Amino acid sequence: MVTGGTFHAALLNDGTVWTWGYNPADNCGIADSLVVKTPTKVASDVIMVWTGGLQYNSDKYSLAGFDGQYPAEMMNTIIEKNDGSYWICGEGVGTEQKTVSGETEYTVTCSSKFVPYEFPANEFLK
Repeated sequence: MVTGGTFHAALLNDGTVWTWGYNPADNCGIADSLVVKTPTKVASDVIMVWTGGLQYNSDKYSLAGFDGQYPAEMMNTIIEKNDGSYWICGEGVGTEQKTVSGETEYTVTCSSKFVPYEFPANEFLK
């Protein structure tokens, strides 16, 4: 399985995750590399992977559904491990601050290390 956008992740049959692409907030799970040019193994024992942001039960099925109000792209890689736990790396993760260059320079909190992730209760629709 492959997922992507400005950065990408591939989940192989052996349960390993490999990432590459634009990595300004260490969102590929790799520290201090603005662009990861070669797929690099970042996790194992994985059954699912998402890049960008994780959202369940979206009621938007096309760009027109957003009425011009697009959600900001999150720079995260999220994995679900064999034991059912979720782990996340990238923007808004950890405590380290980093200056990122994009259209402008800005400072974000980010981590290249995957840390446990608990979904906020409001992310799931019943």
